Amino acid sequence: MSLYTQSDTEITVTTNGLLTIGSNISVSEGSFDNAYGPQQFPILAAFPGTAYVFWQYMQCSGTDNQGIYYQIDNGDSLSVEWLLEDGSTPPIVYQYLINYNASTPGLINFYYFSPVSGGGAATIGVQGMDINDS
Repeated sequence: MSLYTQSDTEITVTTNGLLTIGSNISVSEGSFDNAYGPQQFPILAAFPGTAYVFWQYMQCSGTDNQGIYYQIDNGDSLSVEWLLEDGSTPPIVYQYLINYNASTPGLINFYYFSPVSGGGAATIGVQGMDINDS
């Protein structure tokens, strides 16, 4: 997968709606993943090659089929889907998806299915290794 000048065969996906190129990204308590949006681009603390699909604090309660799912088609198309809830009371469940196809480099599709109305704010976009790539 490629985003701007960053390319790798592995990705890192977080519960907070990020997809990052590469697997040697440290995502742990107190790290970038816990610092949820919204923030304005360019994001100075960004990982190289990151898609901010819906960067907001999200969690998986283990109910209602919540989780992060992926599908690879023909070895060149990747879809990652998030079905998670925010930390509000009562929680709001969000469903969104990113689709990447290697045959159309530079084109990434984001899809949002819920909530139709309401909910919080999130950072959405793509940023490369250079903070000017956004």
